[in-house]
Amino acid sequence: MSKLIIIAGPQSSGKTTTLNYLKKKHKDWYFVDEVNPRTITGKKNFGAVNTNADLEERILNGDIDNIEKIDRKKDTVILESGIFHYVYARYFLYKKLADRYFGEYLQAHQGLKPYVFFIKTDLEVCFERRKSMYLKRILEKGVNDKTIIDKHLNEYKKIMEAIYPFWFDCYKKVPFPKISIENSYKAKNDYLKEAEEIIKSLLSQKSP
Repeated sequence: MSKLIIIAGPQSSGKTTTLNYLKKKHKDWYFVDEVNPRTITGKKNFGAVNTNADLEERILNGDIDNIEKIDRKKDTVILESGIFHYVYARYFLYKKLADRYFGEYLQAHQGLKPYVFFIKTDLEVCFERRKSMYLKRILEKGVNDKTIIDKHLNEYKKIMEAIYPFWFDCYKKVPFPKISIENSYKAKNDYLKEAEEIIKSLLSQKSP
């Protein structure tokens, strides 16, 4: 039975950075690619501001399907976000439907031993880390007026602010063993080394 590490945390907390770091160091681990707006639409830099309820359901169904397809004989499986896509379901769908998907996620984990590695990061830090990417998206659309640029950045910020509390609600809701790590102001290399050690400690734990 596979041990599944779910790397979760707010936008720009360091999830993908952690995943890519582990991919380079642990070739024998199995990594499941995240389903997100870009992988569904095929459009580069397609994010939350462009997402709607229909697209969100396609993301959820694709992500749940990926979890169900995990080979239960793999020793170690690493997944980004996973059941924490409930956060986006809460924002883009009504709560009853989001809760239904949460139940489907739980069922999809049968035959796995899941653990949550949650990256706590201040909202202001998350936005500052992501701001350059948002700005690039805006400029690629041909927008040059500073007033309009600021308006678009504010739209991105409002969505991030609205979604942010759901990450911590979901952390409480997920019934799997979990551990959190702070990553607001640490040096990147220091954070990654600490993250790796924590994840190794989770993998060494006896099954719950």
